[in-house]
Amino acid sequence: MFEDTSCVAFDFESYYDSEYSLAKMPTWQYCADERFDPYLLAICGWQIFDDAIVKADEGEEKTVFDENGSMFRVLKDGRQLYVGRPENFKFYENVRHRLIAMHNASYDEIAMLACIKRGLMPAFLKDDCKCVCTADLSSYLLAPRNLKGAMKELFGKEISKAVRAGMSGRHDYDLSPDELRDLIEYGGSDAIECHDLWLEYSSEWPEIERLISAQNREAIRRGVRIDVEYAKAALKELKSYQSKVVLDIPWATQINPKTKEFYAVGSLPALRQAVVDLGVKPPRSFKKDDPGFLDWLKEHNDIPFIRARQLAVAL
Repeated sequence: MFEDTSCVAFDFESYYDSEYSLAKMPTWQYCADERFDPYLLAICGWQIFDDAIVKADEGEEKTVFDENGSMFRVLKDGRQLYVGRPENFKFYENVRHRLIAMHNASYDEIAMLACIKRGLMPAFLKDDCKCVCTADLSSYLLAPRNLKGAMKELFGKEISKAVRAGMSGRHDYDLSPDELRDLIEYGGSDAIECHDLWLEYSSEWPEIERLISAQNREAIRRGVRIDVEYAKAALKELKSYQSKVVLDIPWATQINPKTKEFYAVGSLPALRQAVVDLGVKPPRSFKKDDPGFLDWLKEHNDIPFIRARQLAVAL
């Protein structure tokens, strides 16, 4: 492991619940939502806060909590660790112009930008600091992207995500003192492990791969430009065409006696019955890639409802 004193690691923890989470919405929408609460930021690196905050002897680990409940710790190797609300960290000038490592920067970087927009963090972090993603680094090394898997694969270290799993529907102020202390330790460990990954393996990550990682994140933030009016007009035209196609499918206006609803245009039982009613022998299989079905389609493609059904399914 080498001492890259220019690098610091950031790790955010934020509110989520069963409906409001990254499992239900894209990152930019999650971070722009009024419910977004980045209740914890962990920062790990050398010289991230003033030495007077925590006075520790060489090789000693020492921890101090301030009046806001934020944790300042000096690790045995001399690195410093802050864990608390992002707006309570008063030493951002110490990370100006430094490299910021994040494990899954596609979330943490957007979370940081959201904090900057809300005035919780200084704007210079956006322009004066460069973010790198240790999840992408881990992936390049053919290790799992998630931090738990990466630490197991690359360091042989078992870590637990139980604290994070227990935060669904809860903010930091909802916790008991012991639970809050566990959350702080958890957030701090994530930042340390992200920093460890960078220190140990960044020298194996080629510059071209770093550029690809950064460009992918930038592309995600910018999104895809869409001509909304043209898309709406095209969708309207497609629906109009689809409604005309469906007119040739007799069962589309028939009620299924079992479900009491209209048959789906792609209904195979309805198709089979319509073929039988027409006096045509159905194929043994209606699987779309079955050779017998494909030959049967060619033979009977002049039947309007067969042709219409294939078109409707494709639409």
